Amino acid sequence: MEYKPTDMYICEELGFHLDTVSKLLHEHNIKVRVIPNICQSSFSSTPGLKTFFIRPEDIEFYSNYVDVFEFISDAERQKTVFNVYKNGKWFGALEELIPTLKMHIDNRAILKDDFFAAPRVKCGKKCMYDPSSCRMCDRIVELSDIIIKNNLYLRNKPL
Repeated sequence: MEYKPTDMYICEELGFHLDTVSKLLHEHNIKVRVIPNICQSSFSSTPGLKTFFIRPEDIEFYSNYVDVFEFISDAERQKTVFNVYKNGKWFGALEELIPTLKMHIDNRAILKDDFFAAPRVKCGKKCMYDPSSCRMCDRIVELSDIIIKNNLYLRNKPL
């Protein structure tokens, strides 16, 4: 911050502290910039679910903390990725949209931002330091798998 940049990329573990990071940067008139469609972690062995990424359904929630969402993909996919995030819906496997996820997460049965994004924006990624602490992300994916496996529906979110 001492160099007074206009924007700062927030990635990796800082993505799990966006509530405090965003407040601090905004107090110094610095815009928060993220790359939502790339999994980010400072450790290559981090499971995909525990990396920093943002689902299309959560863009609106994250816009409370983030000023610029920058998408990275090849030229062929760029328009599709942009439109999916702009529409805020992805009814499929997240790894199709976020290829660096490297695990299967069926996004069709994950509830909107207050269920998935709200805890992640301020959790500090405690699960990686104390596996018995949170496990919210794991439970959300397990619930999604059960919902899909049993061909159930979520209100206002067709499967």
